[in-house]
Amino acid sequence: MDSVSGHRHELSKIRNIGIIAHIDAGKTTVTERFLYYSGKTHRIGDIDDGTTIMDYLDEERRRGITIVAAAASFQWNSARHHCLVHLIDTPGHIDFTAEVERSLRVADGAVVIFSGVEGVEAQSEKVWRQSDHYHVPKLAFVNKMDRLGASFQRVLADIKAKFSGVKVAAFQLPIGQEADLKGIIDLISMKALFFEGDDGSRIRLADLESEYQEEALLAREELMSTVAELSDEVAEFYLSEQEVPLPLLMKELRRLVIGNKLCPVFTGSAKKNIGIQPLLDAVLDYLPSPEDCPVCHGLNPKDGSPLEISAHDPVFCGLVFKVVASGSADLLYLRSYSGHLSLSDSIFNPRTKEKLRIKRILRLYAKNVEPMDSVGPGDIVGLIGPQNVGTGDTLCAVNRPVLLERIDFPEPVISMAVEPKSSKDKDRLDACLDLLCREDPTLSLSIHENTGQRLLSGMGELHLEINSNRIKSEFNIEVRCGAPQVAFRETLCSDCTVTGIFDKVLGDNSYYAEVDIRL
Repeated sequence: MDSVSGHRHELSKIRNIGIIAHIDAGKTTVTERFLYYSGKTHRIGDIDDGTTIMDYLDEERRRGITIVAAAASFQWNSARHHCLVHLIDTPGHIDFTAEVERSLRVADGAVVIFSGVEGVEAQSEKVWRQSDHYHVPKLAFVNKMDRLGASFQRVLADIKAKFSGVKVAAFQLPIGQEADLKGIIDLISMKALFFEGDDGSRIRLADLESEYQEEALLAREELMSTVAELSDEVAEFYLSEQEVPLPLLMKELRRLVIGNKLCPVFTGSAKKNIGIQPLLDAVLDYLPSPEDCPVCHGLNPKDGSPLEISAHDPVFCGLVFKVVASGSADLLYLRSYSGHLSLSDSIFNPRTKEKLRIKRILRLYAKNVEPMDSVGPGDIVGLIGPQNVGTGDTLCAVNRPVLLERIDFPEPVISMAVEPKSSKDKDRLDACLDLLCREDPTLSLSIHENTGQRLLSGMGELHLEINSNRIKSEFNIEVRCGAPQVAFRETLCSDCTVTGIFDKVLGDNSYYAEVDIRL
C-alpha cells in the first residue's frame, strides 16, 4: 500500500534513519524541512517560534533544544524515489545520550549534521562513535553555510582528520558561502542546483558558471580518486581515463556507504531551505534498506545458542527501543525485524516469560499517531497493550522465542534528593518516579540507606532539572529537590604497602599479630 499508514511496504522501499549531531547543529531544523518537503506538514516548523513538530514537549519548546527522541514516518516521492522513511530526531546534549543510543540501535543508517561554523564538536565525535558501535552507515551534512564564519572546506578537513576509520568524500560543494550562499554544486551530475520560491521547494538545475568549474572539477577528481581506491570496477575506468557509467558509479557508491567504507558529505543551509531535498534523495540513494541488512543476530533464551533472524522469516520478531509510560497503558516504540504482527495477536516476552496481546498498532508521527491493522518486517511502529515491557525487550512469536541484543546504557553519574512538600503526596511521587524511570533507562531511583531519602540519579544537572520540572508540570506534585551530587569512585594512584598491627591483652592472654598488605 502507498499510504504511510498502510499495512505493507517492500523492504527495499523503506529507510530507517537517525538524525544525530552536537547540540545546535541544526538537527530539528533539517528534520522539519524533511517533513515539509515530503508533504507531511503544510508549514515549516520553527524552533524560535515554538512551532516544531518533532520538539513537541513544552520543555523542549521553551528551551529550544531536543530532549527526547521523536519518531516520524513519511512518504518521500521524487523523480527517482518512492519510499517510506522512518526518521528519528535525537537530542544533541550529552545528558540525553540514552536517546541517541536507543535510536541508533534500531536505525539502518544515520545522517550526521555538522555546523559549517563550529565543525566537528565534542558531541559530534560521541554520536559518531555510538553509530560505529552499532555499525550504522552514515551520511554527513554540513549545515549553516549561510552563517558568518562558515567554511565548507575547513569542516570537510576536520571531518577527515577526526574520523580516519572511514573514507570521507565531498559529494557537493556550496555556491558561495555566508551571506552569499546561493545554491549547491552536485559533483555526481556536475550541475548547479538553486532552490527558488519562498520555501525553496522549486529546484532549478543549471550548468556550472565558469568561476566554479575549476573548483568543481578538482573536487570531482578527488571524489573519483577516493572511490577508485575502494572499488576495482570504478578503478578500471578511472585508470584508463574513461568516464565511469552513472549506473555503475551509483551502485558502487551505495555498496561502499552500506559497507561503512565511505561517508559522503553534503552541504547547504536548512534555515535558508538550501540542499534539503538532495539530502533526502541521498538518504534513499546511499543508505541501506532493511533488505540490505537482512540478518539480525540473537540468542536462544533457553540455552544461549546463537540465532539468526532474517527479514524474510515468516515468524514475527521485534525490539522495543523506547517506552512512553502512562498510568493506563504504555506506548511502546518497536522496530520489527521479521514476520508480521496483526491486531489481537499474541506475542511472547522472553525476559518476563509472559504472553502478551496487542490492542493497537500505531504509525508514529511525533506526538500524533495513526492506527494500523498490521506491521511487517523493517518497520517502526507504536504498540499499545503489552504490560511489564521495558526498553530493550524483545517481543517475538510464542513458538519461536529469541533474545535480540539489548541496548547498552551508561550508568547515572549524578544524584539529587527528591521529597514531596506534602506527606500526602508520597505515594503519588513514588508512582511518578517509577514512571519516569521506566521511560528513561539512564534515570534510576534509590533510597539513601542512612536518611531514607529518595535519590533520583541521572546523566547530568540538566537531565535531573528537566525531570524535576516534569514532576511539577505534568504530574502536579510539589517537590523539594536537594543539591545535585556527583557519584564518584576512589582508586589508588600508585602501589603502596600498609602494615596492620593487632596487639591486645584479653583476660590473662596476650594476642599479637602483624599483617603487611600490598595494594
